Amino acid sequence: MDIAGMAAYSVGMMQGMQKQQANVAMTRNAIESNTQAAQTITAQVAEQAKAVAQAATSGKIDITV
Repeated sequence: MDIAGMAAYSVGMMQGMQKQQANVAMTRNAIESNTQAAQTITAQVAEQAKAVAQAATSGKIDITV
């Protein structure tokens, strides 16, 4: 392989690595976003469960299974 071929190969490898790094960053951002959404939903469900429990214990609603 001549110098021009080696240079072209190196440029291609560098571009491939940059694309992989961009994909990793996008995946990381998606995971962080989904984690935040899950935490928010979990907190909302916990608050709703507390409200239902308080209503049930105060006799405002009747839960029968």
